[in-house]
Amino acid sequence: MTLDNLREIRKTKDQYLVIALGEYLLTGFFWVFASLGSLWLIEDEKGEAKLWNVALLFFSMFVLMLSNGFWEVLTGWYADKSRRRLSLSGGFISCLTGFFLMGIAPTVKAADSMSSARSLIWSTGIAIWSLGPALLSGAQEAWLVDRCNFFSPAPPEDLKEIFKLTAARGMILKSLGAIFCFLLMLWSRKAHEQAFIIAGLTGLTISLVPLAYSLRLREEYWSHPKYQTKESLFAFLRSGLKELWKVPYSWFTVGYIGAMSLNYVVSATVWPYLVATAKDSPLPWLNDSDGRLFFLAMVLLAAELLGGFLSRPFTKCIDHIGNAQLRIPVASLICFAPMPFLWAVAGRQAFLLVLICAAFLYRAVNASTLGSLNNVGQLAIKSDERRALLFSLSSSISSFLMAIVFFGFFVSTYKVPSDVTHLAREIENFWRFVPLTWIALLALGGYFATRPRAITK
Repeated sequence: MTLDNLREIRKTKDQYLVIALGEYLLTGFFWVFASLGSLWLIEDEKGEAKLWNVALLFFSMFVLMLSNGFWEVLTGWYADKSRRRLSLSGGFISCLTGFFLMGIAPTVKAADSMSSARSLIWSTGIAIWSLGPALLSGAQEAWLVDRCNFFSPAPPEDLKEIFKLTAARGMILKSLGAIFCFLLMLWSRKAHEQAFIIAGLTGLTISLVPLAYSLRLREEYWSHPKYQTKESLFAFLRSGLKELWKVPYSWFTVGYIGAMSLNYVVSATVWPYLVATAKDSPLPWLNDSDGRLFFLAMVLLAAELLGGFLSRPFTKCIDHIGNAQLRIPVASLICFAPMPFLWAVAGRQAFLLVLICAAFLYRAVNASTLGSLNNVGQLAIKSDERRALLFSLSSSISSFLMAIVFFGFFVSTYKVPSDVTHLAREIENFWRFVPLTWIALLALGGYFATRPRAITK
């Protein structure tokens, strides 16, 4: 390998880190904006944000999951059909557009209803934003691997380490993006429209940085026939669905559904539960609800950051388990650890403490779990073209299943009088029933997908 090739590979790795970490930062910012913004979208008589119908929170998450499930497969085909750089740039443009629409939604004067122009613009912004992660998902990793392969006869051995390092750093950036957006949304309770606009413009500005960076990426390898596909979308989907039922990929899909759905559960509900809990929080040194809410948010931030910092040690410990079949089930048991307490604790403060512990443990083992699952997928799927499609199908199925869950909670809360107590009760019910299913699927799929006899050529 020539010195110039080594420089190109090193440059490629650095560029990948900027793109991937930019997506993590945007994602953390978005989840707080989408979940808390759904609650504070409507003003009260004094022009301040009020806790509106809880159904809008679940409806917003339903729109997000449904649109993401739809985009995943389409964008997987597009990334193979067109250049990776176009997928990356298009992803950040979608995030930029979504943030813009979400930011201007409260400025539209409309009646207090689910079908108002304000709510429709808000939901449209969420749907457009969801196209961003779908375009970015897989395309950035594929761009990194393909470009490194182009300059080296053998894939660089440290690519797996780069993915793990990115996941660990990304979790930290995701938490920082979340707390930054939270501070803006906390302010929005007093300066409603202005804060929404500023939050939208902030997300838009953050999107501009990786967008500008993505426009400068190079794809020298694209002229090689190996990296091009002439398949139609129909043929692409048909071949993917055919492969989907083969072992071990069918088990990989089960585990992947569990892992991705846990991420959606934590991201969509923990921050709104802080709002529901802060009002009655027994903190004698903090007399106002905003102060209590800020303190609890700092506790959650500390827990998530600690989980992000410890993800590397957790990953190394889990990797030392000799039996590869047990690595994912062990990580699943760590996620499961706080769950029994959700049925035993009484009082919202104890319930919030369990949720914060669950968020910490999830952040700590998430990189290891996804890394192990991705390794299974890499071993099981030898075809580069099929690999991207099947990963997209797994992610799409996860989103569709979570869309069904969120829609069920939307129906159950529609037209129910809204208050903080109602919000807390619905999220508590959500956590008592939903995460256990995904943890079980993660453990089951991970165990059977890693059986030695399951790995095919």
